[in-house]
Amino acid sequence: MVGFTYIDDLRLIVEDNFKNIRDIILPNFRAVNYNNHTYAIYGNKYVYPMQVTMKEPINYFEKDNDDFKYYNDIFKSELELNIKQAITVYVFTEDIFYQFASNTQDNIISAELEYVQHKHNPLYDFSAVVIKYSKAVELELYRFFKIIVTTQPHFAA
Repeated sequence: MVGFTYIDDLRLIVEDNFKNIRDIILPNFRAVNYNNHTYAIYGNKYVYPMQVTMKEPINYFEKDNDDFKYYNDIFKSELELNIKQAITVYVFTEDIFYQFASNTQDNIISAELEYVQHKHNPLYDFSAVVIKYSKAVELELYRFFKIIVTTQPHFAA
């Protein structure tokens, strides 16, 4: 069985580059419900949501390409990406870090970024850093307890 990926915005594949989407990405998509014609943007009469397939299967979200940025990394600065890489490799490992919710990942990276930017300023109080870390812990505890509560058998009184 072929796996499916739901993409609600094609800009996630190519960094807001409409010309590349139009000329490279879209010609690879076929509209299944419309006699497998190549997906067209202009002058179409499609009914959405619609099913499309690829002429040549490409996984746009693989890790093989070092230049490729994942959709949630597209708008991050180079410093943020470096901090994320360091946290992923040296603190949590990839297996654990990518199990976190994306909000948790963002809060950890944002807190670390703010800490790095202000660690030499003696007047900075770091309360924002503490709040971001506590949000990350709170969300992961919520997810953990949600799993525990929903998987426990219910006993009749």
